[in-house]
Amino acid sequence: MRLFGSERVMGMMEKLGVDEDTPIDAKILSNAIENAQKQVESRNFQTRKTVLEYDDVMNTQRKVIYEQRRKVLDGENLKESVQAMLSTVISTEVQAHMGELKHMDAENWREVCAQFRGLFLRPDEFKFTDEELQQYDAQALTDLLQERASDIYARKEAELGEPLMRELERVMMLRVVDEYWMDNIDAMQELRQGIGLRAYGQNDPVVAYKKEGYEMFESMIAAIQAETIRRIFLARVQVGATTVKRERVAKVTGESAGSDGTVKKQPVKKGQKVGRNDPCPCGSGKKYKKCCGMHEDE
Repeated sequence: MRLFGSERVMGMMEKLGVDEDTPIDAKILSNAIENAQKQVESRNFQTRKTVLEYDDVMNTQRKVIYEQRRKVLDGENLKESVQAMLSTVISTEVQAHMGELKHMDAENWREVCAQFRGLFLRPDEFKFTDEELQQYDAQALTDLLQERASDIYARKEAELGEPLMRELERVMMLRVVDEYWMDNIDAMQELRQGIGLRAYGQNDPVVAYKKEGYEMFESMIAAIQAETIRRIFLARVQVGATTVKRERVAKVTGESAGSDGTVKKQPVKKGQKVGRNDPCPCGSGKKYKKCCGMHEDE
């Protein structure tokens, strides 16, 4: 009644002096209370429904991320996934600078190449003029970069060996996914806290939350792919570093000992011998034979 009851009914009860403990038999008051209960239940139901709709957005995102993490933790071969990421990253970068144009200009092409220099492009590689770029459409430029990236990736795998390369892919992907997922959880929480204000602009907060949450999730996935590729290409793994370190320690230890592996005997330094009738070195004032030297001959 306090939240949803009619002000007219409340005023009537005050005028009649009806106490809070007095049973209400009047039909008009009973109907007002019943309507108030329905409104309270409806409001509570809507609140629970809204909370569930908010949670569904995060649950959907969580399923996608946890499925990816499960593949990594189960030790699945991620080579195809990484190659697909590489293709997507290159294609996205080219399309972003190409726009609706049929051919890219030299300035935009330099910006595209700058994103991949140090990863799989050398500083002096693929420097095209505007005239030369007229021969390439978006797909041709994408294929050009993709071929170069695949070649460098294959060289890295040959250098490290397939088992170590697969482990590198798993470690880098898991690390990047965890970092970006934690940031996304915080961002989604901030979005949820302020999304209710959209109602003042005649916008459904839940719809706005779903739309913006999806956009944030898509941006996170793109960032995960780009960062994973970047870290894999930049990673420098020293094959056999542990073995080399152990060999160095063993070498130093061997040099400290004799050349044949035996420790050289050091000469024993003897101090000045104390006479039996001399004062005891311990400072007791007694003769040595009556103090510390009593049991010397035993």
